[in-house]
Amino acid sequence: MAVSPYEQLEQEFRRLHAFRGALSLLRWDAAVMMPRGSADVRGEQLAALETEHHALLTTPKVARLLERAEAGASQLEDWPLANLHEMRRQRDHAIATPPSLIARLAKATARAEVFWVEAKKANNFKLFAPHLEEVVHLVRDKAALLGQARGLAPYDALVDGFTPGISTADIDTIFKALSRKLPGLINEAIEVQAAHAPTPLAGKFTVARQRALSVEVLKALGFPFDRGRLDGRTGRHSGDHAFRFERSVLGSVGRGA
Repeated sequence: MAVSPYEQLEQEFRRLHAFRGALSLLRWDAAVMMPRGSADVRGEQLAALETEHHALLTTPKVARLLERAEAGASQLEDWPLANLHEMRRQRDHAIATPPSLIARLAKATARAEVFWVEAKKANNFKLFAPHLEEVVHLVRDKAALLGQARGLAPYDALVDGFTPGISTADIDTIFKALSRKLPGLINEAIEVQAAHAPTPLAGKFTVARQRALSVEVLKALGFPFDRGRLDGRTGRHSGDHAFRFERSVLGSVGRGA
């Protein structure tokens, strides 16, 4: 039986997904386990994978398969049709962004994250500022290129990369509604807290007990332990702040770390 253009696209995007998974693991390791002195090497690794992913996504083969699959889109069910729209969107974004910019952004981001950690420890923003400035400059370049290619304002073009279909106008509407409701709600919460002060959670909580609690919480959330694990450094252990560790664990799981 002949393989349809959409099925061929699925095969191509499985390979692309494998690249994204490898990139996620490298970024997780950089944030959690990697020695800080390896930042430049890790940046080179990330840049190499990002540019290879870009090259695969922008091949003529993928372009031809997209055109053929879109020609037969009326025969697709809702799920594959939605996938096809996302495949097209990803390729359009990739075509608008040159590989050189992708590589520079990967390296700059890896380097900036290291200096952010150091600056936070030292409580000295100046250590981080020049690296943040470089990242912002590169992201603005990317936004300008994406906006030009997709007929959007630069910020809307960046938002489209994360939440397709949402515009600056939509975001403004959301925040205008929040700005009307939140002040009163915050004042009410402050009044309630003042009248009923929370009881502090006092005591010493060993790392082993914190880990055991984290495992139980993750089980309750349905975390698949046959496909993932809770590493010792995923959360920041603190002997007298057990729930600070829990927030760290849940945050990491929520990001897919």
